[in-house]
Amino acid sequence: ALLESTPSMERISEIMKAIAKIQLRNAVTVLAVWAGIWGLLSGLLPQGWWHLPINLIGFLVSLTGAVSIRGSLQTIGNPGWLAFGIALVIWFVLVVILRSLILELLS
Repeated sequence: ALLESTPSMERISEIMKAIAKIQLRNAVTVLAVWAGIWGLLSGLLPQGWWHLPINLIGFLVSLTGAVSIRGSLQTIGNPGWLAFGIALVIWFVLVVILRSLILELLS
């Protein structure tokens, strides 16, 4: 009876992939919002020493998001090199391009 109620490895794998897809969506969303906030802070605050901690914290938070995206992509079933490449492209688009556009619009 215990063996019949225990989920199969295939079912557990499906559940893990579904959770990873949700985590991936959330990580990309949070990274996009963070890039926007970071761009607004950098663009609206006057020049001063506070840009150093803002940029350091912004970079570390965005790096954490990229690592989370890579982990989710690997859990879904992408090979490590592909997950790393996709995460790098997502990070570049959101942090470098989106943040740069925000800074350009504010200047």
